[in-house]
Amino acid sequence: GDIVLEKLVVKEDLFSTLGVDAVEVVQGKVKYLSVKIPWASLVTGKVVIEICGVHAVVRTSGNTKSPEEVVEEMRRGIQARLETLESQQNLVSEVQGNKLDGNKLDG
Repeated sequence: GDIVLEKLVVKEDLFSTLGVDAVEVVQGKVKYLSVKIPWASLVTGKVVIEICGVHAVVRTSGNTKSPEEVVEEMRRGIQARLETLESQQNLVSEVQGNKLDGNKLDG
């Protein structure tokens, strides 16, 4: 299945949700976001996310970090969020696999 969202507004707290407090979004928008989910092969298939037309105005949040430190903080925050999402996806895949096998998860 496909999910398509257009003309999205970027939330001001985007970076803080990623663990990056050095930067704030002043204004932002995304022209187009598409998510393709292979429902028929959810356990083995790949979810594809396409993002187009990202425009954002950002500012530092009064910190004294260097640009290199801010970029590194952003990289670490995004990496941590991706790892969390991957763990969640693995858990969903495991649950789906157990349902397909007729097994119950131990609680």
